[in-house]
Amino acid sequence: MSAWGSRGVMAGLNFVSIPLIVSLIGLDGYELYVLAGSLTAWYALIDIGLGSALQNIISTCRVKKKDYFDYIVNAVFIIFVALLLVTLMLMGLSDTIGAILLQKYEGITLADKGRLFFEISVLLLLLGSSNLVNRIWYGEQRGYLANLVPAIGYIIGFLMLEAIAAYNINTDIYQVIFVWYFPVCSLQICILLSRIHILKIGMLFSCVKKEIMYKLWKTCKGFWCFAFLSVMTLQINYIIMSQYVYDNGMVAYNLVDKIMNLSFFVYTAILSALWPVFTEAFSKREWSRVIAYCRRYIFIGVFIVLLCMLLSIVFMPYLAKVLLHGNHIDISNWFIFMFGVYYVLRVWTDTFAIILQSRNDMRPFLLMVPLQAALSVALQCLLVETYGIYGVLAGLMLSYIITVVWYLPYKVYRCYEKETKTFGN
Repeated sequence: MSAWGSRGVMAGLNFVSIPLIVSLIGLDGYELYVLAGSLTAWYALIDIGLGSALQNIISTCRVKKKDYFDYIVNAVFIIFVALLLVTLMLMGLSDTIGAILLQKYEGITLADKGRLFFEISVLLLLLGSSNLVNRIWYGEQRGYLANLVPAIGYIIGFLMLEAIAAYNINTDIYQVIFVWYFPVCSLQICILLSRIHILKIGMLFSCVKKEIMYKLWKTCKGFWCFAFLSVMTLQINYIIMSQYVYDNGMVAYNLVDKIMNLSFFVYTAILSALWPVFTEAFSKREWSRVIAYCRRYIFIGVFIVLLCMLLSIVFMPYLAKVLLHGNHIDISNWFIFMFGVYYVLRVWTDTFAIILQSRNDMRPFLLMVPLQAALSVALQCLLVETYGIYGVLAGLMLSYIITVVWYLPYKVYRCYEKETKTFGN
C-alpha cells in the first residue's frame, strides 16, 4: 500500500506543480522546463544498463541465497567513472549543444544557453546515477522504497517552490529545475553511498574485482543498448518539437501526455513490481504463472488507459485552464484519442518487454528496437513540419505498430513453446 501511496503522491505532485511553475517562470519558461524534464531519460543512460543487470543478479542471488554486496560496489564504481567522463565531455560540448537545442529561445544569449545546458546536465546526470539504488530495492523485492524515497524528495522540492512563490522570491528556470530535482537526487545518492559503506574506503577497493565487473558488463550491455534505443524512440519527440513546434505546442503536447501518462504511471508501477516476480518464476520454470499475470495485467492496463482517455476528453477544457494558471491553449478531442491509442500500444508492448527482460533475453530488442528507433525519428521529422504535434505523435505510434507491437509477443510465445516442449509447464 505504501508503494501505491507514494506513486499517487508523485502523480499528484506532477499536476499541482504545473500551475505553480507557470506562475513562477511563465508559459515560455514552463516550455523550457518541459524540455529539460525530457532530458532526464537521456541522462538516465549514465548507468549503462547496470541498474537492470544488477536487479536481475540480485533476484537470482536471493533465490540461490548468495551474497550480492560485491556486485553493488562494482556497479557504483563503474557508474562513478562514467559520470566523471561524461561530465568532462560536456564541459567542452555544452556551448554547441545548448545553442542547437535552445535555438528558438531568442531571449537567451548564446553564452547563457551553454551555461544553462551544462548546469542542467550535471544535475540530471547525478539524478540518473542515483537511480541505481531503486533498482537494488526492486531486486530485493522492496519496491515500496523505490517509490517512497523519490516521493519524499519531490514533496520537499514542491514545498520549496511553494515557499519561493509565497515570499515572491525572484527565480529563473535553472533555479526552479534545481529545487525540483535536487532533493530526490541528494536523498538517493546518500542512501546509495550508505549501502556500500562509503566510509570504509579500504574495504570497498578490495571489493572491486575484474571478474565481477566483467560479469556486470556482459549482462548490462544489452540492457544499455535497449535503453538507448528506447530513449531514441520515446524521448526524441521533445527534441524534435524544440526545433519545429512553436506557439506553445510543446506545452499542449506535454499537458495531454502528463494526464494520459497518469494511467500508464500506475501500470508501470505494476510492471516494476512484477519484474523480480517473473525472474523468480523463470528460475523455477513456472510459465503458467507468468502467462496468468500477463493476461490479467494487460486487461487492467488497457482498462485504466481507456478510462483516463474518456475522463480527459470530458474535462480537458477545465483542466487546461486550471493547470496552466489561466493561460488558454486549444487541445482537440482527436489529439486526446490519439494519445489513448498510443498508451494502449504501450501497455501491450511493455508487458511483453518486461517478460523478456526478466529472462535477460535482450536479442529481440537488439534486432527490432533499432529499426523502431530509426522509424520513430524519421517519421516524426517527416510529419512534424506538416502536422505539428499530431505528426510527432503519429510518427511515434506508427513506429510501434510496424515493429514491436507484433514482434515482442511473437518472441515470448516462441520462448514459451520451446521451454514447455523441453521441460514441461
